[in-house]
Amino acid sequence: MPVFVNPVVFGFAGGTQFELVAGDHGQWNPETLRRVTGLAGSLAADVQHTCVVTGLAERRNQVETCLVAIPVEQVETASGRGGLSVVLGVVLARKLAVEASLPIHAAARLEHVLIALSQGRGLEVAAELLTRTLQGDDSAEARVWLRAEVEGLSRRLTHLLQGYERGRKPLSVNAAPYALCQEPPAILLRLLTHGRYRSGADLGGRYVPDNVIAPAEPGGLIVDHYLAHGGTYTCFPRTTPKTSLRPRRRK
Repeated sequence: MPVFVNPVVFGFAGGTQFELVAGDHGQWNPETLRRVTGLAGSLAADVQHTCVVTGLAERRNQVETCLVAIPVEQVETASGRGGLSVVLGVVLARKLAVEASLPIHAAARLEHVLIALSQGRGLEVAAELLTRTLQGDDSAEARVWLRAEVEGLSRRLTHLLQGYERGRKPLSVNAAPYALCQEPPAILLRLLTHGRYRSGADLGGRYVPDNVIAPAEPGGLIVDHYLAHGGTYTCFPRTTPKTSLRPRRRK
C-alpha cells in the first residue's frame, strides 16, 4: 500500500448525480476506491433523511478515512429533488504511527480552499455554492479550479508524509496554517478525527441544532458529546450497514 494524504470532495453533479468532484485517487487500489466512495455515498444518503451535518471516521487496512457531509438547500435541477449535500474530508494511508494533527491539518487546508470558493463567506455557504454550480451547465471552470487546488494540496501533504515514513525528516505540522474553521462541519470532523485516534474505534457523528429533533443513534450509544454553536455534537460507535453503500446513479 503506497503512502498518501488525499483531501477529497464529493457532490451532486448533473447527469452523474453523486460523484468525486475533486481529489487525487491515483494511488488508491480498487478496494479503497469502492470503500471511500461507498462511505461518502452512505453519508449523503443519511443526510437526505436527517438534514443535519453528519460524519464518520474509520481505519481499514492501513487506510484512514474521515468524512463529513454538509446538507444544502439547493435542489437537483433535473428532478427538483432535495436532500443534497457536499461530502468532504481526508483519506490517508500510512505505515508508521502519526498524530491526529496530520489529518486535521489536511482537513483545515481543504476547508480553506472551499471557503476561498465562497470568497470568504464560510464553509456551509461554499457547499451551497458548489452544489449550485455542479447543478448548472457551466460548472467546468469551477471544477477545474477546485480539482487543481485539491490535487496540489494532496501532493504537498503526501510529500510531507512520505519524507517522514522514509526517515528523512520529522513529521511536524500545526493543526492549521491559520485559524481553524469554527463552523459545525469542521468542528465535527475534528471531533471524529480526535476520537478515532484516541479510542482506535470507528466512529460516526452528527451536529444537531437545538431546534431540530435529534435522530436516534445506533444502539443508543454515545461515546462523546459537545454543546456549542446552538447545537449538540455527538460521536458514537459506527458499524457498517448491511446494505450497499455505493452512490446511486441516475437511471
